[in-house]
Amino acid sequence: RVLKLIGQEASRARMLVGWRTPIPTTSKTMDEGGKGPAMNYIYQNVGVSAELMVNLVGQGRIMLDGQIEISGAREGPPVGAGGEKAPLIGTFQQSLRVIVADGKKLRIAEAPDPEGGTVSLDIEATVLP
Repeated sequence: RVLKLIGQEASRARMLVGWRTPIPTTSKTMDEGGKGPAMNYIYQNVGVSAELMVNLVGQGRIMLDGQIEISGAREGPPVGAGGEKAPLIGTFQQSLRVIVADGKKLRIAEAPDPEGGTVSLDIEATVLP
């Protein structure tokens, strides 16, 4: 998959590509009505997230400074009496400060995929006219 992120000189470029995964949780206490534990959901972003500062450093080179996060979900063990399964979220985070040459690819992140293999993120920066 190819994703495009466009940023201006001396600006912060942000990207979030993925989905929000509901994670079931059960409370351990009784509610005010005397009912047992309740099922609640929290939501976690899953996919690729990047926040990078973009600066031109001359001669067709671009400095990228910021954070990259790659996360994936897989089925976890049952939660609570209903047997609903909570996803397990695996997350790889990386801080980076790199200089990319105009038109050249650079692999900036690679993490194991919970389903097998790897997930990687390459950047190919281009200085637009």
